[in-house]
This record gives sequence, structure tokens and C-alpha cells, in this order.
Amino acid sequence: MQNLYSKSDTIKYYLDALQQMQETSEDTSQMQMIAHQKLGDVYGLDGQFDEALYHYSRVLEHIQPSQSKALVFRKMGEIYQKKGDNASALKQYQVGLAELAGKKKSSEAAQILTDIGYIYYLDGKYQEAIKIHTNALETVEGTGDYYVQAIVYKNLGNVMYEWAKFDQSIEYWEKSREIFERVNANADLAKLYNNFGELYMKQGDNDKSLFYFQKSLREKEKLGDVDGLITSYDNSGKLYRSMGEFDKSLKSYKKALEIAEQIGSVRKIGIINNNLASMYLSRNEFKKAIEHLEKCLLIFEKIDLTKGLAYSLANIGYAHCELGNLDEAMDYQNKALETGKELNDPYFVSGIYHGIGKVYLKKQDYDEAIDCFYKSLKISEEKRLWETCGESHRDLGEAYLGKGNIEEAQMHLNKAIEIFEKLGNEVELEKIRGISLKIKKP
Repeated sequence: MQNLYSKSDTIKYYLDALQQMQETSEDTSQMQMIAHQKLGDVYGLDGQFDEALYHYSRVLEHIQPSQSKALVFRKMGEIYQKKGDNASALKQYQVGLAELAGKKKSSEAAQILTDIGYIYYLDGKYQEAIKIHTNALETVEGTGDYYVQAIVYKNLGNVMYEWAKFDQSIEYWEKSREIFERVNANADLAKLYNNFGELYMKQGDNDKSLFYFQKSLREKEKLGDVDGLITSYDNSGKLYRSMGEFDKSLKSYKKALEIAEQIGSVRKIGIINNNLASMYLSRNEFKKAIEHLEKCLLIFEKIDLTKGLAYSLANIGYAHCELGNLDEAMDYQNKALETGKELNDPYFVSGIYHGIGKVYLKKQDYDEAIDCFYKSLKISEEKRLWETCGESHRDLGEAYLGKGNIEEAQMHLNKAIEIFEKLGNEVELEKIRGISLKIKKP
């Protein structure tokens, strides 16, 4: 596939400049070092990660000040992170921090710390992430580097989002946005717009979500941020799935997967396959979902991504449940629960209770099913996870119908209808209509 967002002209300019500098008799080592660093930056943005690492390594051959060395080690860590190699990323970050040992106030140290915190965040280790981001905030305060401070605010908002503390997320992200706009940090603003889009999608505000996703996508296209485009297309796929627009969802996921495979972003290939599986689950294409989820398991086990592994196991359990393989379904849900027990992720916990409840529902063990659905519903209502709330009400309706309690069944189905009408999800509404028909039968 041709890379539509290539920085080929810029790369050619720096490579030509390097060749000319190498051919002159003058000492151009400092200029060569600058060219290598710029090439590392451009190759990284263009998704050519191995080339980026090569040029950063050439910078390290000549660079001297500890502050400058730390910056290069951080950039190399960020490239490894984009490749999905978090272990190598952490090694680079630790070497960078060692270069800055003894400096209590350092914007570079703060940026490395918040990058480390981001890795813990990606793996679902939110308590550790908060501690490191807070340390980063203390390290940057007083340096006058408001840009790094904004990055830390953004990352703190990300953790609050995963805890479903949406008001605190918005508070941190608004602080971050004010600084990014002031310093014209357009690449960071594009990422932040994407975060707002995800938040409003979780809250069921599809119009606001689509507005921010499209704003983020336009900015990333303008910047040529190849890695960032993967996230934008992936999130657009999730939004269209939640709206029941599966053709648009599939198109967005395929774009995301094509770019991720092109640049070799292993972690994102796994995440997109997991989201594709979720779409197939929504379409009742359970065997296709399992095919994608098994790919996810291989990837997440390889890169040791606990969060991704836990979600994939839970989704496989859900697929087996719908296929009628109830023992396998319960086995996978329990594996997911064991794998994700340290995540402290309310969305995951709510989903697990719901998944186990579905198995009991299929087994016609209605009391156990209702107990699980209420546990899921309580978390979802507290955290305003409206799609999950709707699913819990829908399945509570079916469970009470199984018990013969028509009044309770109708009440929960009506609540589910109210939620999914607000979300504009016609597919879920059709499922509920199918359940409601059972009530009308004599």
C-alpha cells in the first residue's frame, strides 16, 4: 500500500543534506547530529519506526550534554512504545532518567516520567500510573515548561476516564487544552480531541463524539500523523458500532487495520481486532468474532498486555455463550476475571458481571442471572456507562420474563428502550422488540 501521508520530501531533504555534509572536509558533526535527530522525528511520525530508531542511535554517538541525551532516549522510548514493545520503551526511559539523576526540577525528567506512567495506564495499572503522573507534575512545576505540564494533565485525565470519573477527566483535559491552544501544539490537540470524542461516546452523546473524532481526524491528516490516524479510524469504528451502523464501522476499522499493519504497530493491530470482534458480536456473527479474538490473544500474550488479554477473554466467553457453548463461556469469563482482577477498571468489571449473567440466563438459572445483571447495572449507572446500562436492563427484562414476572420484565425493557432510543441504536431496539413479543404471546 502506498503511504498517503508520507513525509518523503522532508526525508529526502535531510538525507541529501547529510550526504553533502559527509562529503565536505569541514567538521559538520554537530549539523549531522541535528539532521539525524530531525530524520528520527519525521520517520517516527511517518510510521517508519526502525528507520527512526537508527537515526536516533546515530545522534547518541556524538551528543554530550545529559539533558540532550535524555531527550533522545525518551524519543527512542516513544518509538518502541508505538511499536508495542513496552519493555524496550521502559528501558530507554530508565536510561534517560539516569542521565538526569540529581535534578529535582526538570521538564525532560517530567516528560519521561509521564511517558512511563502512560505505559502503566495502557496496561490497566491505574494506581501506579497516577503515582508516576503526580510525580511528573511535581517535577515540572516551577520549570516554566507549561507544554510538558499540559501533557501530564492530559495523561491524568486519561486515567480518570478509565475509572469513569468523567468530570475529573474533563477538568484535567480542559487545563491541558488551554495550554496546548496557547502554545499552538496542534499534534497534541488532535490527540486531545480524540479523548473528548471517546468520553462523549461513553456518555451516549453521539453528535458531540462524532464532532470531536472528525476534528481529530482532520488535524491528523493535515499533520500527516500516521500512527494517530489509526486511533481516529478505530474510534470512529467504535462509535458507528454503538450506533448500529455496521457498514460504516467496518469501513473505519479496515482503514485503521490497514495503516496499523503497514507500519507494524503490533499493539494497535491487537486492539483493532478486538474492536472488530465487538462489532461482529453486535451483528451476531459469533464465529467471525472468535476468529478475530483468537488473533488478539496471541498478540496480547506476546506483548504482555494484561488489559487487552482480559477484554479478549471476556469477549470470547460472550461469543461462546451466544453459540450455546455454556461451559466454555463460563470458563472464559472466569479466566477473564482472574486475568483482569488487578485492573481496577469499572467498565471491565461491569462487563464481566454482565457476561456471567448471560451464561446463567442461557442456563435458565434466572435468580443468578438477575443478581449478576444488577451488579453490572449498579456500576454502569454510577459511572454513567449508558450502553452497558441499556444492555443490563434488556437482559434483566428477559430474565424476569423467564421467571414469569411480566411487570418487572416490562419495566426493565422500557428502560432499555429509553436508553437505546437516546443512543440512536436501532439494532439494540430491534433485539428488545423481539423480547417484548414474547410478553404478548398468550
